[in-house]
Amino acid sequence: MQPSQATEHHKVLQRLAGSWRMISSTGHPDYDPNDPAKLWTETGRMLGDLWVVIESQGPMPDGTPARKIMT
Repeated sequence: MQPSQATEHHKVLQRLAGSWRMISSTGHPDYDPNDPAKLWTETGRMLGDLWVVIESQGPMPDGTPARKIMT
């Protein structure tokens, strides 16, 4: 069995590697995108040439902290 080979489509995943700060527009009047307590951050890293893992953390709308991992 041959190992999987990266294709042109995998280059899109490479663009997700790095550290990101997420700012959104929620429509809520009390939302301030410059407030650090409302900031979401993401960090993406490649696993070989085929996979990317992205870890995110930030507050939910009620203020409780949240974390997620995407592959």
